[in-house]
Amino acid sequence: MLRLLRNAVLLLVGLVLLLAVAGATYQSIATQAEARRSPEIGRMIDVGGYRLKINCTGQGSPTVVLEAGLSSSWAICALVRGIGPGSLPP
Repeated sequence: MLRLLRNAVLLLVGLVLLLAVAGATYQSIATQAEARRSPEIGRMIDVGGYRLKINCTGQGSPTVVLEAGLSSSWAICALVRGIGPGSLPP
């Protein structure tokens, strides 16, 4: 009876380890495939010894900087109107 219990525990531990290795392998392959399919936009710059990703679009002024506060995966949409009386909405 004790031998059967020991074999069952070893089988369960083996299955958990097998599933963990399979999951890690799948995650690694999927991450690499996604990086090839959707490359990141922007460029890396050095700011005081830290490497930051920046994506500049458009031209003119004022310059607007959007910073994701809690998560870089949040979508940020912005409408920037010009400065001055002619830019007020009707």
